[in-house]
Amino acid sequence: MIALLAIVVALAVAGALLVASYRRRHPFTVIRHDYDTGMTGIWWRDEPGRTYWVRPATLDALRKGALR
Repeated sequence: MIALLAIVVALAVAGALLVASYRRRHPFTVIRHDYDTGMTGIWWRDEPGRTYWVRPATLDALRKGALR
């Protein structure tokens, strides 16, 4: 019984670490593109209900910074 509990706890910790590392590497989500203006709408993970419109150059800079 204790061995089963240890396995469950180990899997929970591993899952939490995996989710945390994904969120660190992907701080925003691209949600839509406006082809008329050339802007891209993104949601930051901390503010999922607020859309930020960024230029392609800004999006590239964000992606480069997010992958470090």
